[in-house]
Amino acid sequence: MTLFGESAGARSVCAHLVSPASAGLFHRAVLQSGPCLDDETLVRTEALRHARRLAGKFDRPLRAVTAAELVAADDEETRYGPVYGTALLPDTPREAFASGRFHRVPVLHGINRDEETFRVYGLELSRQRLLDESDFRAYVTGLYGAKVAKRALARYPASAYGGSYARALAAAMTDAVWGRPAIATNEALGARTTTYAYEFSEQDNPWFKDLPPASFPVGAPHLAELPYLFDLAWSEPLTAEQRRLSGALTGIWSDFARTGRAPWQPYSPDAPHTASISSEGVRPTDLAKEHNHCFWKGL
Repeated sequence: MTLFGESAGARSVCAHLVSPASAGLFHRAVLQSGPCLDDETLVRTEALRHARRLAGKFDRPLRAVTAAELVAADDEETRYGPVYGTALLPDTPREAFASGRFHRVPVLHGINRDEETFRVYGLELSRQRLLDESDFRAYVTGLYGAKVAKRALARYPASAYGGSYARALAAAMTDAVWGRPAIATNEALGARTTTYAYEFSEQDNPWFKDLPPASFPVGAPHLAELPYLFDLAWSEPLTAEQRRLSGALTGIWSDFARTGRAPWQPYSPDAPHTASISSEGVRPTDLAKEHNHCFWKGL
């Protein structure tokens, strides 16, 4: 039995990796665009604090409140996902991987080269204008503070991205939000179980049928690999070259599901082998260098 998950699905697979209740129920795991060691892990104490704060806004039990009322009253941005620190999930992935208390099955784990371009595309779409320097600064400041925003503007100048602040912001946030936790996840898993690390890096991918094009090259955004693995109604049809990549990608995934092996060397802290997968084939890549890990790892 192999568990596959993408995005929130990958975070669910992370939960199975550390849940005592899932022992023996699966034998391999695939994590697509959902690093286990990201900044979104939700623990029970935080979930209870948020629930109590929300409950204080109503004069009746939360179960009697409609979903629309809850959404309208919730003015505090919070994380979502599996809640750790419970009987079902006693340890967070970070705690479980560090202690070795997780299911040590072979893992195939990776991210897409340009994860955040789709989110930044959404920012431009919602504002009906191109992003500018003030948008870049405000977005990064909201996540990491003004000092980091100033450094990020210098590290990711729009001039290096065809004059596009949207593309520069997407590059910075891909490195911070995806590259950093992906490397941390590879390090933690690779130290204790067979782990194959990859990056989906194809730059010519099918777009969404019903969405206008972006103002900048989106590369390999979040979800980009899915049309190669599944026949999806929302995706443009694959070209002949994309169909060849689809065959290669489904072959790698299927072989891993059967054997627990990928066609490149496993990752370890001392030998961080990582495969870049695209229409050009499967090639080695340096994830830390590619995603400015030295810049973001201390944040």
